[in-house]
Amino acid sequence: MIKRIGIEAQGIFKRDKTKSDIAVLEFIKKLQHTGATDLEFIILVRPGQDVCLSSSKLVKVVELQSVTAVFWEQVVLPAAVQKHKLDILHCTSGTAPLDAGIPVILTFRDSDSSNWLARFYKSLVVSRVIKRAHRIITSSEADKAKLGESFGQTLNVITCDESDAEQMIRIYKDALN
Repeated sequence: MIKRIGIEAQGIFKRDKTKSDIAVLEFIKKLQHTGATDLEFIILVRPGQDVCLSSSKLVKVVELQSVTAVFWEQVVLPAAVQKHKLDILHCTSGTAPLDAGIPVILTFRDSDSSNWLARFYKSLVVSRVIKRAHRIITSSEADKAKLGESFGQTLNVITCDESDAEQMIRIYKDALN
């Protein structure tokens, strides 16, 4: 049975991508060339001016309209989870829906946003999301240590090279079990 992995990548079609957006885009491009026959990847993006990714055999790109990023993440994204019958949702921007209805894998990285409103929103949402996340991915031991200091609890944190598509597929499959 094919399992459906949703990957939140809302910023990859923006003209001015963040470092995180670029990393996610490169990761998704690598996923397109893996031999995963038992997984289907649904890439959930916000429309933008730089359409730099298209659907392929393993990867289906779905554009989700929304006026604001908060509404997109908290309302539109959970609705897409149900509509596309996803088994897991991988949120790559450090935040996630408060209730996705399915297991969430969260990529945690220091925010590269200088926007005070975005930082404020993340400060309200991240602590709740982290406590509910099925797995948390960091790219460094320093980020892993920050999570331990900030939340003072045992979290299911994995330090990995997120650009390694095969390693990420193993993480997805492990989370599905």
